[in-house]
Amino acid sequence: MTSAIFGEFMGTVVMILLGNGVVAGVLLKKSKAENSGWMVITAGWAFAVMCGVFTAIACGSSDAYLNPAVTLGFAVRSGNFSKFAPYLGAQLLGAFAGAILVWIHYLPHWPATPDATAKLACFCTIPAIRNAASNLISEIIATFVLVFVVGAIFSKAVVGSGLASGLAPYLVASLVWGIGLSLGGQLALDVAIAHPDRVWALGHVAGGVSGVDSGAYTEEQAARYDAAEAERLRLVSRTAPRAELLDQAIEYAQDVAANCAPLAVQAVKAQLAEDACRDLPDAVLEARRIAREPARRPDLAEGARAFVEKRPAQFAPLPERSQQQPS
Repeated sequence: MTSAIFGEFMGTVVMILLGNGVVAGVLLKKSKAENSGWMVITAGWAFAVMCGVFTAIACGSSDAYLNPAVTLGFAVRSGNFSKFAPYLGAQLLGAFAGAILVWIHYLPHWPATPDATAKLACFCTIPAIRNAASNLISEIIATFVLVFVVGAIFSKAVVGSGLASGLAPYLVASLVWGIGLSLGGQLALDVAIAHPDRVWALGHVAGGVSGVDSGAYTEEQAARYDAAEAERLRLVSRTAPRAELLDQAIEYAQDVAANCAPLAVQAVKAQLAEDACRDLPDAVLEARRIAREPARRPDLAEGARAFVEKRPAQFAPLPERSQQQPS
């Protein structure tokens, strides 16, 4: 069975399944792709669009719009709105079906992920910094680029007598990848959790960042930020209610303890403690020295073997510290 409406439906199902699927893989806990980053998400979405377009064409839609904004853009450009309503309905139904398949595919990972925002982000866009006017303008710019450049790709000035058969999906996928990389936003680099009552301060004298309870920080000439502002500035990765703060911090610590090489964690903690007394050039040199050390340690070999064998790494525990006996 093939028809234009069925093609739009199936193409959107595949696009959302693969597109939302890569986001879920990166964000959900205990996924093999967890924390693999923005490059993976943008590339995954590019492939999702490419596969969706191929599917739509194969199932009967030579248009393969898959997106209400693109559908509306082509309707306005041509002056023919006869396809808009049926295509819109097929695309919305396809998006619902694709999202349900993502939910089913990652079913064990939803309860394992305590961060509600991360789970929500698998199905919708969330601004890195909430500013309604700026967020709206950003969406308008990205959507304009999508619709305008798609129109340019298929314009007579570009294609002449027509694109080579099968080339169009690759070009549109490249466009989506480019939009994701250039206009998609930024990711946090550090991991920290704060409760809403915490105040973060940048000490101009000490030149550091510290988290303190409300009203307890008195350092002179310090800029103070509440938890929401600290999250916006990427001083913390997320905020958590006070009642959940300890549980989330412990969960993160357990994840580090279970999945990170003990020697590497030990080296990082030692460096953080010692860098407080170093200047920047010395700290950079020490970081480079530490980065070379694991190559001479068994943890690297075990980590590589575990990756190849697709199993959890079994790192050797740290040697116990000798306890000094009181005299």
